[in-house]
Amino acid sequence: MSAGAPQDRGRVFEYVGFDLSPAGLLTCHYRLDAEVFAEEIDCGVSGGRFAGADVEAAARLVFLLAGVSYYKTAAPPLIVGPAGGLTSRERDFLLEVYLSGLAEFSLTSGTDLRGLRIAVACAHGAAYQVAGPVLHELGADVVAIGAQPDGVNINHDCGATHSALLQAAVRDHEADIGIALDGDGDRVVMTDGEGMLYDGDQLLYIIARHRQQKGLLKGGVAGTLMTNLAVENSLKKLDIPFARANVGDRYVLELLQKKNWQLGGEGSGHILCIDKHTTGDGIISALQVLYAIRDSVMNLAELARDVTLYPQKLINVRVPKGFDTRVNGAIKATQEEAERDLDGSGRVLLRASGTEPLVRVMVEGESKQKVNHWAERIADVVRNAAGSESLSGQV
Repeated sequence: MSAGAPQDRGRVFEYVGFDLSPAGLLTCHYRLDAEVFAEEIDCGVSGGRFAGADVEAAARLVFLLAGVSYYKTAAPPLIVGPAGGLTSRERDFLLEVYLSGLAEFSLTSGTDLRGLRIAVACAHGAAYQVAGPVLHELGADVVAIGAQPDGVNINHDCGATHSALLQAAVRDHEADIGIALDGDGDRVVMTDGEGMLYDGDQLLYIIARHRQQKGLLKGGVAGTLMTNLAVENSLKKLDIPFARANVGDRYVLELLQKKNWQLGGEGSGHILCIDKHTTGDGIISALQVLYAIRDSVMNLAELARDVTLYPQKLINVRVPKGFDTRVNGAIKATQEEAERDLDGSGRVLLRASGTEPLVRVMVEGESKQKVNHWAERIADVVRNAAGSESLSGQV
């Protein structure tokens, strides 16, 4: 029995160690931040003969596997392995467990990929040993690129942040689908057989629509302040609730937990399916889309045809530290004028950067001409207002 694993999302998960009694009681110790907890597993051996090198090795594997389950309840950004690290056999074992788990999950949901050629770009990162084998296990003919990490080439001209290589590979290898993951494996974007790119917003819509059709959508969909308005409008037509969180997958997760929903994401390709995983996983997200493709007998273009993304223009304006657009009359008046002109067919968003002295001016809407006009005009007003404030601050 567990002594109580913490449920709050922490920062560091650590494998502390395990104890094994002669009677077969295995006690596994873990730490999430400062809180230590334990899992006790009674192996039910009588006579005090539960000992030996093979038994210790098996107990250590159980310790490692149980820890994976507890890690997933919080999914902190840093995981500290057991003292001495992992042996090559232990690494291979855990990799096989992960691969088999993904394949089993997909097979039980009916994701048979036989007959599909899939190009997958692994960004020379975390998924380079996993993505191709998972897809192959499900029957796909796999073309893997960006799967030769050298310790420094992660994300270099490849993967979700550099999709051109994947788009070319799809065309060159006549693939049906392309999947691009980022270096740490939590983001995904995809292409169809023509090399047309589909971002996280479009993939999120595809998953939500398919889940609704299957009766599997719990609640609504969480996006961010930057989620394309076309996604919100398309979901509204399907009577699927939509809510926006601050930018960042951690805020999407918080909103999902608050509303007791299961599906959310960002245009960058961070997609959260928290009924499948407690954090973003690009492979799991891609498998959700592949399931929709196979189950509906439609391709990506057909699945995404009802969500044509609106033109979007983002301009970063450097401002003095602490500059607040909300209290400036000229900025407020210009924003209101833009919103009246867009008349419900677009939106304006001004937000301060959390890391730099910048104001991000974003305008999106059905008319590209209006979007560009208002983005440039609002940015000029912000720039002038910030310059005036800066000058007045120097007097």
